[in-house]
Amino acid sequence: MARRKQGAGNYNHKMILEEPTQGDASASGAVTDTWAEVAEMWCSLHPIRGREYWARQQVQADTTHVMETWWRNDVTIDTTMRFRSGSRLFYIESFIDVDEGRRKLEFMVREKP
Repeated sequence: MARRKQGAGNYNHKMILEEPTQGDASASGAVTDTWAEVAEMWCSLHPIRGREYWARQQVQADTTHVMETWWRNDVTIDTTMRFRSGSRLFYIESFIDVDEGRRKLEFMVREKP
């Protein structure tokens, strides 16, 4: 798989990183989950396609996009979180520290309507 070259200009998608929080109980007693904003981040966003899609299907069956952003020391990220951009929701499947240099993070995400 070829790696996409990234520069600051490619981080052109404003994303809101959100974490799940337990909401209030309704009149019926059911608890609804809500989402709290953690951070605003600029990211690159690329749909997985062609050969790359099939190669990634072997690892993550639901991954639909690859997202990359700058490393943030002030944010702790885990796979229970999601990114929101307008009405689009991207759930984190996995992520890595690119080159283990604490400069960039790459996410495998699943878009869900």
